[in-house]
Amino acid sequence: MPFSKIDYLRGFFDGDGSLGFKSNGVPFVSVVTSSTEIVQEFESFWFQITGKHKIFNRNTRDNVYNLMMTAEDAQNIVKTMYYANCISLKRKQNIVKQISKWIRPTTFQNRGHEMKRWDNKQDDFILNHSIKQSVKRLKRTERSVKVRLSRLRAQGYNVTQFPKRIFKKR
Repeated sequence: MPFSKIDYLRGFFDGDGSLGFKSNGVPFVSVVTSSTEIVQEFESFWFQITGKHKIFNRNTRDNVYNLMMTAEDAQNIVKTMYYANCISLKRKQNIVKQISKWIRPTTFQNRGHEMKRWDNKQDDFILNHSIKQSVKRLKRTERSVKVRLSRLRAQGYNVTQFPKRIFKKR
């Protein structure tokens, strides 16, 4: 029998994956792993299904990868992985049926645009210029620049030109 990537990943997912609905009723699929090779396989597989490049990084607490997709992306992934008459756990098949029936509520907001990825040149720019200059030059929102600076600080970059708290309390 030839190797089947879908069947292999479904088997891995049956053992170590999770699927269901978030507290807001949106379906999700997720998997936690420490294997960079497994992450690369899921990234590639999920891109083939959704057309979206997802980049997953190790979390700082456990040093593992937390892969997750939601909404229609989760639906498309489970429909592909759990095709008719495939071998899988019955409890996961039952959840897949529920996820497949999910319809986006009209109140559920869709971004309506693809997120712009940050690259090294942009990171370098915001690390060496003000937020205002970064917004203007990079054609990004102030919030986008602030979030990126926050993430760069968390990754250990020296973000000294801005105060520790870059967001206003709500």
